[in-house]
Amino acid sequence: MSRKLFLFISTIFLSAVLSGAVFGFDSQDTVSLALNAPVSRDFKDGAKHGYTVSARENEIIEISCERRGVNVSLAAFAPDGTKISLSNAPGGFAGFDRLLFIAEKMGEYRVEIDSRRPGNSAGSYTILLKARRGAT
Repeated sequence: MSRKLFLFISTIFLSAVLSGAVFGFDSQDTVSLALNAPVSRDFKDGAKHGYTVSARENEIIEISCERRGVNVSLAAFAPDGTKISLSNAPGGFAGFDRLLFIAEKMGEYRVEIDSRRPGNSAGSYTILLKARRGAT
């Protein structure tokens, strides 16, 4: 194999890996949430979307999610990957979910949005980091 061909193939492969195309990872799947900055996305059942929230020790994090045409659930994970909270709203294809958790230590917390009931529906949602305050 010529050096130019090798460099070309290597560049294509590296670009595909970095873009996530090889592993099916959508570059939008992990988005950092900012206070009072809503994020709206389309959602198809079977998908899983991820978000991160930076939190200080003993900080209460409140996240809301308005669902339109999809039945989703929210879960929060500590920096070590332990699941620490689940959304508390009843299922349905419209309405609001609320997710609350206390950050026990400073770090990046992950929030996942997942299908509550697998099926063929599609819709959208808006997620919002609604509040962050010190625990009392």
